[in-house]
Amino acid sequence: MKELVIQMQELTEDILPRLASFTDNPILLVEENFTIGEMGTLFRKESSSKMWIETGMHSASYYGFLESCRMKGIDVVCTRNLDQTIWYMAAMNGYLAHNHYPKHRKLYKPYQQALGMLCCVTGIGEKRAEKILEHNSISELSNADTAEGLTDKQLKKLQAVLRWR
Repeated sequence: MKELVIQMQELTEDILPRLASFTDNPILLVEENFTIGEMGTLFRKESSSKMWIETGMHSASYYGFLESCRMKGIDVVCTRNLDQTIWYMAAMNGYLAHNHYPKHRKLYKPYQQALGMLCCVTGIGEKRAEKILEHNSISELSNADTAEGLTDKQLKKLQAVLRWR
């Protein structure tokens, strides 16, 4: 789990910004072998023992991370195994060589990205997130003692998400 969080941080802060500045068609190809448990946490299949091991990461956090990558203009493609990954790369080779890759051009402004990030936190919907952003920025919320529109418990939960490092 710790390795996954470190990789997500490295992708967000280093690799994806460089990828987006390097090409017009940035693509993040993710080979995932997760399943979602009853409580919403992700389980990964251990290749050597064929057992499912809990990662400790909630599915909303993982898929929220992927959606935030999409909101930054990075296309995210998920495959289930090495065969699917190789077939995807082989199929896309022809498109990319001729600049025919179907790229969506919908990018989100910082306010919309902040709104989407707040909505990923359990208990915060779109209306509450809009009310929060009327009075505070994301950076202000990470150190605030109180925030209009949030209870103390919700603020602590939000700050735990904002300070995941």
